[in-house]
Amino acid sequence: MSLLWAVPPVVVTLAGMMSLRWLRSIAEASSELQAELVQLSELTDALDELRRAGGQTRACLEGLRRV
Repeated sequence: MSLLWAVPPVVVTLAGMMSLRWLRSIAEASSELQAELVQLSELTDALDELRRAGGQTRACLEGLRRV
């Protein structure tokens, strides 16, 4: 009879441990995603700068062609 009373707390404890492991993996994935978003932001800034430089180069080449 005492073993029957021990089963629910053991199940709850195991479920809690499984939930914590699941939450930890979600937290790790979230931090990795945040790092990738920071890198993407940096790449977007670099791409914008490259587009501006390309526009300036095209404008300069058009000016040289007209001369």
